[in-house]
Amino acid sequence: MNLNDLIQNVDLGGLIGQNITNSLSPHIHNLLATAMSHNLHYMPFNVEPHELEEAVAALHKFGVGGVNVTAPHKTAVLPLTFALHESAERVQSVNLLKYTNSGYIGYNTDIDGILEILKYFRVEKVENSTIFGAGGVARAAVDALSQLGCRRLTIINRSEENADNLLRFALENYEMEAKIAAEPARGDLFMQATSATPEELVRLLPKLDFSVVFDMNYPAGNPWLTQVKKPGIMAFDGVGMLVFQAVKAYQITWHKIIPKFLAENLFANLNRFF
Repeated sequence: MNLNDLIQNVDLGGLIGQNITNSLSPHIHNLLATAMSHNLHYMPFNVEPHELEEAVAALHKFGVGGVNVTAPHKTAVLPLTFALHESAERVQSVNLLKYTNSGYIGYNTDIDGILEILKYFRVEKVENSTIFGAGGVARAAVDALSQLGCRRLTIINRSEENADNLLRFALENYEMEAKIAAEPARGDLFMQATSATPEELVRLLPKLDFSVVFDMNYPAGNPWLTQVKKPGIMAFDGVGMLVFQAVKAYQITWHKIIPKFLAENLFANLNRFF
């Protein structure tokens, strides 16, 4: 078998973003491929903002079938798609590029990841929620919250302009009351959707009065979650969201059905692998 034959028998996938050396995405996708007996090679590509257009074109040229997109490219990649799936159209944020001959179709599986991890922790109804952050993943969070019946939303963000944009997005597209606040009050669910480190969060948000606290990041060790977690408060990080959105992306890209038990076992045992 020559090199061309070998390449033709391997599906190619990847991740584009900045500072992704420690991303778990390649491990998750390659573990899924192993479990599914799928000949997949999934690679991370560190892409600077000024390189994004060239990178997307090159990945398409080389036939990379599925490209996951992470910060800071989730909105910048929108005009580089051939078409948008309704999930990405709704929130104007893309975290998956699926190959077609004409170009990449943009999807958003962050919504699925949020819903699945909340369901995993038996959070199936939300009335009053607060989001800290106003980027692409915060838009996905608003969409997911709407599906869980959220009627009152509070937005906290360090950039007033971005907070205003997320506020308009929520009010114009979903049946919920929304407002901007300087600090959290109380509610059912607090979602941390910024890139702030746990140490920064300890300083910015030392105490919370919410039933559930969800940090969408997944740093190794999280003193902030340890600090806010107390009797009556459930707190968890973003590893589960990452796994469940990856499973959805894998299924969309490769037309394979991932059994629910496999996704849940991968999440439950992920720490054993790393």
